Amino acid sequence: MKFVKVKLKNEYARGLKVDKKEYTVIKIKLEQNDKELVEKIKRYAADLARKVNTGAANGTIADREYSIRYKDALSGVLAEYACRTAINGYVKRKCAFATECSDVKRQIDILLENKKTIEVRSSCMRNGILFSMFNKKSNGDQYFDILGPYHADYKPDEPKKDYYMRVLYPVNKISMEEFLNNFDKFEMYLVGGATWDMMCNKDIFQLKTLRPNESDVDEEGNYRVIPIHKGLEIFTLLERIKDEL
Repeated sequence: MKFVKVKLKNEYARGLKVDKKEYTVIKIKLEQNDKELVEKIKRYAADLARKVNTGAANGTIADREYSIRYKDALSGVLAEYACRTAINGYVKRKCAFATECSDVKRQIDILLENKKTIEVRSSCMRNGILFSMFNKKSNGDQYFDILGPYHADYKPDEPKKDYYMRVLYPVNKISMEEFLNNFDKFEMYLVGGATWDMMCNKDIFQLKTLRPNESDVDEEGNYRVIPIHKGLEIFTLLERIKDEL
């Protein structure tokens, strides 16, 4: 994998009021010697997808459900690997480790050497990285946030993570595997993240109702999110992680 520091400038919405004019992100490209790594990631994603038994009696429905789970797992496993590699490279030693996935409905986490945890959330964006980082919906919200924990008044929040990292793929999720197989065109972006303290700061986080068919969440409900422009840029987050090891 090739990691490149890239500065994104708001050329998409010229003349419009924006929350931030530029972001520094990490762009990742695949290299020819990554073929074995990609095949390993595919196998692991397939194993995760097979762990879920939906109970579908109809073979066609079962196949379709498996295909969706596989692509979800593929984007998640790849994002976790990329974030873990970025952390270890930035710190210049192996300090971030994969955790065994015992529950496929929970996000794949990274465990740091100091026992702190990181949740990695990834999304596919078919309109490109500039659209995703700068454009807004008609209600003024950005299209992508830094996703935090499930939030509900009637039950405790899901266990907190110490950090949250955000990954974006410039592709429709339906085409994720074909995109991954095209080494010349494949790219992904580590765009930033947040800390648990930020997820608790009422001046920063928002509550949003998210649904599985609209967002990268497993169940419908209220989630804590932080607009990307209020979060930490990726190198600021990496430096924070390094300082707190």
